Amino acid sequence: MTDINDEAIKPSPPWLNEVPRQSCLLCGAQEVAIRGMFKLSQKLARRIGAPAGKQRIVVYDLCAACFELGQVAAERVEDKILAEMQVQ
Repeated sequence: MTDINDEAIKPSPPWLNEVPRQSCLLCGAQEVAIRGMFKLSQKLARRIGAPAGKQRIVVYDLCAACFELGQVAAERVEDKILAEMQVQ
């Protein structure tokens, strides 16, 4: 898994602004500080119904406190997303 801080922050794709803001994925706080994207592997994307050759990305929000957890937050985000998709 990639560390949450490994890659330089890149400009958001234009469609990302159209996705409604949510509460923090990890703690439920209403005030979010950062939006993240979790890219599913091709194999996993196909298991949840993506057509061959198509990618699935899960958009999520984190509050400042959860984002400060760094790698721990990244692991918790991955675990929570996969659990909510009922994929192990």
